Amino acid sequence: MILTVCFVAFFSGGLIKGVVGMGLPLTSVALMTQVIDLRIAVPLLVIPILATNFFQAIRGGNARLLISQYWPLIVPACVFTFAGVYILINVDPSLIIMTLGTVITVYALVNIFAFHVTVSQKHKVWLSPVTGTAAGLMAGMTGVIAIPTMIYFQALGLKKDLFVQALGITFFIAGIFLLLALWQRQILNLDNLPISALAMLPAMAGMFIGEKIRRFISEKRFRIGVFLFLALAGLNLVRKALF
Repeated sequence: MILTVCFVAFFSGGLIKGVVGMGLPLTSVALMTQVIDLRIAVPLLVIPILATNFFQAIRGGNARLLISQYWPLIVPACVFTFAGVYILINVDPSLIIMTLGTVITVYALVNIFAFHVTVSQKHKVWLSPVTGTAAGLMAGMTGVIAIPTMIYFQALGLKKDLFVQALGITFFIAGIFLLLALWQRQILNLDNLPISALAMLPAMAGMFIGEKIRRFISEKRFRIGVFLFLALAGLNLVRKALF
């Protein structure tokens, strides 16, 4: 049962990422934490995060430009991942689950109701490190770096191709530091690293199929369906933490 849920979680996460360019850790951890502890789920995300975002990061030909523009976000995201892993180890998991569930639900509802925040480019100087810090903490605690980063890039009004590649670069680099932080704390080890590597297979398969599906379905309708699902999953995580 647990193995089936984990397989479905990674395949579904990859499928969603293939269609909309994001959502693998968000979807996978929301599903896996229905049946396994968050401290078990987070290290399983590492290799799928690295594998899927590597391909996303190198597509588009703007990697050097994006890194030069957004290193003030990427650097604190990497550094504060270690603090996030410390919180994962030392804080009551129910509090982290509640935080994760609340964040997922709010983010899903914001997207369902098409509420858009805009940020002027002149605020990048201070917003980039603030967003990076929040992203790093979320990544270390839950394996989910996406939410603060996506909101920030959306608010800046990045064009679709730049948006997708910027996410891939940020997630890939931060994913390396997530691996290091988890390994340092021995949450990721030689016992679960091979499982994380195997999890890459359904994630990559889902991503490949999702990219094919993207050509034939309305991305807008698909995104609404994804966010409805995430809202329900997030609310269920809150329920699980409370009861």
